[in-house]
Amino acid sequence: MQFYTTLLATALTMSSTAFAAPAPARLEARASTGCKPGSVAVGLGQLCQLGSPSGGSSCGGLAGELYNNDCGVIAGTTAGGSSRAAYCDATWSDGSKVECNSGDGYTPTAVYTLSAAFGNCYEQGGSCAVGPTAYFGISYCCDPI
Repeated sequence: MQFYTTLLATALTMSSTAFAAPAPARLEARASTGCKPGSVAVGLGQLCQLGSPSGGSSCGGLAGELYNNDCGVIAGTTAGGSSRAAYCDATWSDGSKVECNSGDGYTPTAVYTLSAAFGNCYEQGGSCAVGPTAYFGISYCCDPI
């Protein structure tokens, strides 16, 4: 009997160590806007729902977004119908302001946040999306001035 008790104890110990779930990998990579360090990113955000096969998916309106370099949200706007409405003519959640080119009406020329001013804006494609039903696109980067 002692033999079987020792065998069972050994088998249980082996199974708890040999088949233990591996520790989850630590994720070191962080999202980035692709802008230069210290710059601000100007973009549009939109959330969608998958829906059902009969009803299809649906998406909310576009909203303007200001991001720091690691995709942290600085400020946002309420939904707008176009890029101009979403960030150029928008009311920002924290009082930030985006000035746009009077010629085309939607290219940012300056961004004013509560803590800094930015200019020398340039086009930048990128994304701060966190999943398949979220669109957080980066359209422009503006450098500190």
